[in-house]
Amino acid sequence: MNHFALITGSYGGLGACFVTIHAKKGGDLILAGRDQAKLDAQAKEVSEKFHVTAYTIAVDLSRADAAQIIYNRCKDIGILPDIIINNAVLYFIINCYIAYNMRLSFCNIFKA
Repeated sequence: MNHFALITGSYGGLGACFVTIHAKKGGDLILAGRDQAKLDAQAKEVSEKFHVTAYTIAVDLSRADAAQIIYNRCKDIGILPDIIINNAVLYFIINCYIAYNMRLSFCNIFKA
């Protein structure tokens, strides 16, 4: 596979499941979250268990410049993700709140 997946909120709950699924298929990872120690432990574990490459990016995803920080780090290591899984719930909730207050409609966002 060797596709890089950027997974936010990677070290808990569904994020950890997404990491395992992608790594089991041979996919490399860019793990993003707030806690560098947790990211490092997860990257080490998944790299050893599945023989994949895992980079980490410690960033508070509620920051207005979080996307730019992630982009800059990816650019610095010379890898842009093929897949992005935004599993950072707080960030999604904040965006929904902003959209609601701007009178935008998210009614069909998950409709297939």
